[in-house]
Order: sequence, then C-alpha cells, then structure tokens
Amino acid sequence: MRRNIILFLFCYFFSFVGWTDLIRPSFYEKTALPTLTGRVVDQANILDVETENKISAILERLEPNQVVVATVSTLNGKEIEEYALRLARFWALGEKQKDNGLLFLIAPNERQTRLEVGYGLEGIITDVWAHQVIEKEVLPYFRKNDYRNGILNGVNAIVTALSS
Repeated sequence: MRRNIILFLFCYFFSFVGWTDLIRPSFYEKTALPTLTGRVVDQANILDVETENKISAILERLEPNQVVVATVSTLNGKEIEEYALRLARFWALGEKQKDNGLLFLIAPNERQTRLEVGYGLEGIITDVWAHQVIEKEVLPYFRKNDYRNGILNGVNAIVTALSS
C-alpha cells in the first residue's frame, strides 16, 4: 500500500513538472540579469545621459528607500512580474530589515512596464496605485514612444507617494 502511494505521488508530480524541467537549466541560471550600476540602469538604451542624471538625482532624495529605474532590452520570454521580482531580489533592493526597495521596470521591446514593490513599501505603493500610475501617467507617453517623459512622470508619482 505504501509503495502504491509513493508511486502515485511520483507520477502525479511528474505529470505537472515533466522530466525536462529537472534536467534543463532554470530561468534563473540561464537568464543574464543586468548589473546594478546605479539608480538608473538603462540596458535598453532609451534614455539620454541628461535624463539618467536627472532621474538619479530625484531618486537619491528618497533614501533610505531604494528606488531603481531599469530598462531591459528583453524579458527573455518571461512574464514581466516574474522578471521584475527576480531582478529586485538579485539586486537586493532596499534595506534587508525594512524591505523598502522599489523597482520601476520598463521592457520597451515587449511593451511592458511594472512597479515591483518591497513589502515595507506596500502600505504606501499599493498594487492598485501602481496600476493607476502606469496607466494614467506612464503609458500615454510610452504609446507615443516618449519614454523620457513617461519615466519622469512615473518617478515623480513615486516621489510624491513616498514623500507624503
């Protein structure tokens, strides 16, 4: 009887996971994540140096909260939620005890953006608030390929929320 239960659980597990998931490298191992080089990481090269410096100066004033704006050239076929969470964890954004990091991620080639918020800031930056800011303040500019002003609007909304 015990052997049948173990065999059933074994078959049940592999019906969902599959053998290839056990032998192929995971997403985390095969996806090259950008290096955290500052408050703005523009891997997709959509911002000019002046804008990067301006955003960095704005975000510096938010300390001890650590807010980073990142653009990536590709999500490597992953959902933006998964990629943003992995990137925020990889960079260890925010103070460990407070979990007060925030990642503003833009993937222009996939036409996606996300605010990934640490638990310490979720009382201020809720999912509903983040969605509204992206929809009303960021995407109207992105739709016109004006990434500079879309990102600046998003950053200004974040600053307003975290400063009040």
